[in-house]
Amino acid sequence: NKEQPSPDVLNSKNDKFTYLRSVLFEFPDTFKNIEHMANYVNLSISSFQHTYKKIFGHSVINDVIAGRINKAKKLLESTNYTISEIGEKCGYKTEYHFMRQFKEQTRMTPTEYRDFKGLTGKGQNLRDHMDDLELIFTMLGERVTTEISQKEDPENFSQSKKIAKRGGKVAGVARKETEKEL
Repeated sequence: NKEQPSPDVLNSKNDKFTYLRSVLFEFPDTFKNIEHMANYVNLSISSFQHTYKKIFGHSVINDVIAGRINKAKKLLESTNYTISEIGEKCGYKTEYHFMRQFKEQTRMTPTEYRDFKGLTGKGQNLRDHMDDLELIFTMLGERVTTEISQKEDPENFSQSKKIAKRGGKVAGVARKETEKEL
């Protein structure tokens, strides 16, 4: 008695799945577990997992982990939160689980990652280590990405990622041209 979502269900649920996935990356502590996510899209757990994989090409667990680790990296780079606080903000129930999974994914402990980025964690972030031109090109890439996103209104993560690459490319070209002149 295996539930198989019909193509109609996939189409009508696509927006919710896309939103859910964006939340996994931006606010990884929002959904407490797979059951909570399945309830959000009104599917059983097994149908939810199957549908998620069919839409995005990989399991929801992969995105949960990736979202948590990406958020942890951002917090390690830009805040002075403790390792325990970061783990909690990323949806981990224990500091041990956070540290173990972070090391599995990055091959570094959270503290090693913070040290690797050259940050002490005392109010520093990556921009503190950029010269004026690096900061300008970073801001250019971010602004161009924002403008393109507002103009094109991407419907899913894949489209947003492509737009971000385009914004980054604009900044990269500007940087190369500037370096030729200097």
